[in-house]
Amino acid sequence: CIPCVESAENLETFIESYSQATFALIEYYANWPSTKDPFYLEAPKDVDERVQNVYNIISLPSLRLNGTTSVDAAKLSQIENAYQDLYANQSTQLGISINKQKVDTTLQLTIELYDGDNLLSNQDLRLFVAVTEDEITIDPAPGTNGLTHFNFVFRGFISDKEGDVISDSTMQYNFNWPAWNYSNSKIIAFIQDLNTNKVIQASIN
Repeated sequence: CIPCVESAENLETFIESYSQATFALIEYYANWPSTKDPFYLEAPKDVDERVQNVYNIISLPSLRLNGTTSVDAAKLSQIENAYQDLYANQSTQLGISINKQKVDTTLQLTIELYDGDNLLSNQDLRLFVAVTEDEITIDPAPGTNGLTHFNFVFRGFISDKEGDVISDSTMQYNFNWPAWNYSNSKIIAFIQDLNTNKVIQASIN
């Protein structure tokens, strides 16, 4: 949609201004205004779970910080102010380490969790492992707003779309890698509270 253009530009400006070690960004593409959105069709059930069931998004573009703070993505100053406030108050003693290697067509992942505050005893917490891809160009533009270049594109979950129960401090995954550009892709692991939607911690590799 047309309003998504300004929001996409704002996010590009944002990542140039702040250390990418301090945030992880995922763009979920819904099935409206077009049911044929190529990014939605890549993982429709995963996207529906996030857009409809988790965040109850009814208009686009919509932006959530830490899973809970609603921000107008068309206003860069609002994005920056909300980010700065949340980052200044982020003191969670919970670490996430991602080790990855691709062997032939199999992605092997080891996620290690370091729980300094015993937060993982909370039964509402789930581990999500997502794949995003940058530097995607589709020309001519797939939509009517003229955008041809895309970053932070959600490709799908490696974990269950509703998150995985955290059964150990080390979680391992083997994933059959599809026809995505591996060199432009990132693995994002985050822990989210299913009761509040708050993202407790995230890591990116």
